Amino acid sequence: LPFRGTLRTAKMLERQGDINNAIAIYKGILEKKPDHYQAIINLKNLYKNNQLYDQGISFLINQIQRDSMNISYNLDLVELYFLNDEIEKSNTASSSGLKRYKKNRSYYRLLNNIFIKYDLKENIDILLKNGRAQFGNSFLAFDIGVYYQSKSNYISAMNEFSLDLLNNKNNYNRIGKRILMMSDKKGSHTIIESELLKILPKNPNL
Repeated sequence: LPFRGTLRTAKMLERQGDINNAIAIYKGILEKKPDHYQAIINLKNLYKNNQLYDQGISFLINQIQRDSMNISYNLDLVELYFLNDEIEKSNTASSSGLKRYKKNRSYYRLLNNIFIKYDLKENIDILLKNGRAQFGNSFLAFDIGVYYQSKSNYISAMNEFSLDLLNNKNNYNRIGKRILMMSDKKGSHTIIESELLKILPKNPNL
């Protein structure tokens, strides 16, 4: 592995709190080998973990200029703008990503993970609208169902799980486990029963 010793030194400096010299080492590696994967990852993480958001954003913008189709750069930029309280720029970055990678399911899933992580309900709704126009009405239904379940929003959770049950028979087992978990919560039984009875005529095998 090229630069193995240099990377090890940079990580040691990070652990010691010598962030500036660690950054300098990573930048030195990238000057010699601009596409060095591990140096890029380590530098991105260093900026984020040490709340050096402005520096991280500048770094990512430069990386995007070099490789505009790299999904991870856009996702990291969305998150760093958000963490830096630049909400409008974060939303712009995610919107441009949805246009640029509109046929890429992985991008939607990873962006959705960021929105769920920070509980960005409006962003989730926009992403779902775009994603389902591209990939069908049950796209991300399980993930969104789990999100609503974590919020104790059992009606919305069951709506999503029902979508998944009707469209993805391979998900029966994991959705069944989720519904059983939900049934432990007071007040969920009527909602679960009502939703299952609604979809039963559409697929009696359920």
